[in-house]
Amino acid sequence: MGASNTLVELLAGQARIAQEVHANYPDMGIEIDVRTGSVGLIGPYELGSEELSNLTALAGVAMIAQVAPPARPEHTYGGKNINIGAYLCTTGFTVKDAVSGLTGVLTAGHCAVTNTGTYRQNTSISYQVTLGGVRWDANQDFSWWQNASHTVLPQFWDGTSLRQQTSVKSLNSMVGSPVCHFGAWTGYSCGLTTSVNYDPGPTYCNGGPCTPVWVRVEDLSGYNIKCHGGDSGGPYFFASAAWGIHSGGAHTGAGGEDCVFTVMFSAEGLTWDGVNTRILLP
Repeated sequence: MGASNTLVELLAGQARIAQEVHANYPDMGIEIDVRTGSVGLIGPYELGSEELSNLTALAGVAMIAQVAPPARPEHTYGGKNINIGAYLCTTGFTVKDAVSGLTGVLTAGHCAVTNTGTYRQNTSISYQVTLGGVRWDANQDFSWWQNASHTVLPQFWDGTSLRQQTSVKSLNSMVGSPVCHFGAWTGYSCGLTTSVNYDPGPTYCNGGPCTPVWVRVEDLSGYNIKCHGGDSGGPYFFASAAWGIHSGGAHTGAGGEDCVFTVMFSAEGLTWDGVNTRILLP
């Protein structure tokens, strides 16, 4: 066992242990760690050597474990961008429905607690938006919102200026690359993408099982990724490429600086399961 395991073998090993891990450690995430060629467990449980050995035998591939706070979807109060019911979330990229041609703005699916919201461009410009579509399930966490009387442009705010959104980053080319994020609460920050096969555990995906397609971005040396309630839906990007939107994060405390890692929903995930929403490109 070790780095000689192929990605197919690691994915199979991840699948073999998922039920056992989720049943006994419900706040433990499971991911493929391509840096070590192993299946990684990450969460608030400190596994003993015998426990890890038993899981390794079940997986049939090398395994490692890391203690960290549990990942949770983030939507609480604070910041500004889009108010939906009692929640404040962050808008991400602008989008277009491939069938109807309607355009709107993206945020997290778990933010969609009602069918109407208020988009706030700044302190003097705000207007009502209505729900165009929503998914919050095993592999998707997005909703998009529209207002037919307003022009939608292929641009996003990075905390300092508007950027053009000219491309969508492929999920399979993310690992090992830096990515930046903007949230209404924490502003601009960057981290390192460490996994695109992260399974956040059964308490994360709207009450059902998750599939291992979530992206994990870490606060490693040289980076300062931040996360807090209110950031949900905010854009992840590098240069002008749309990577995804903020879904959740793991914290050691109450502040945005206490973020250990974030969970991103890949923009490429908008093409899965017959979803018609697409990032709006020039």
